[in-house]
Amino acid sequence: CVLPIFLYNNRNLQMNLIKINLLSLLLLLILLIYFFLAISHKYYFGVSFFVPMVVIIFLFLAYRAIGQDEKLVRDSDRLR
Repeated sequence: CVLPIFLYNNRNLQMNLIKINLLSLLLLLILLIYFFLAISHKYYFGVSFFVPMVVIIFLFLAYRAIGQDEKLVRDSDRLR
């Protein structure tokens, strides 16, 4: 989860790792909802339910920002 932060020189690998993190967190969230509804019949969502959603939002924002940086680098390379 922390590895993509330090890969700022290799933006394509960084974006791929963020995609993997997004997919794994979505799978975790789906499993969390499934087990929550299957095991417990109380409909009380704690912090453990909302933390993956916040992380997914931040990963999506990071993915967009890295994509914008990649576009800016490609545009500046074209001008040279």
